[in-house]
Amino acid sequence: FEGGLPRGYSAARLPQQSRYVFPDFVVAAGFGLAVQPLPHQVIDTRGTGLLRKVRLKVKSMNYSAKEVYLDQSEQKGVCMNDSGGPAYENDDDQILTVLAIVSRGEDYCDLQSTFEVVSEHLEWIQPFLKK
Repeated sequence: FEGGLPRGYSAARLPQQSRYVFPDFVVAAGFGLAVQPLPHQVIDTRGTGLLRKVRLKVKSMNYSAKEVYLDQSEQKGVCMNDSGGPAYENDDDQILTVLAIVSRGEDYCDLQSTFEVVSEHLEWIQPFLKK
């Protein structure tokens, strides 16, 4: 990336320690599908490429030390082409903290999605931020 951020924007921060305590809800963002595909249906790609966000409940922190499940049972959440997008916490000062990154989801973009926990990878991430 070369250049700066647009006026009025700032970079989201990362958790400051490993084993970050997740809130009950996070906000996920991405450019993926807007309509979940049904079995044997042609995938509707209209709307891809538009940034969307959705508030999701943290379903389980117990899957593994490095992954978290987010609840998508209300038919809202991440879908195809959202991989690599953030799940973040927006604190009282409107400062974003990236807590997790989309890893994978269910075939029909419902039930739940799996995110990699950022705080578990800080040792690997930090050297890249200094470049």
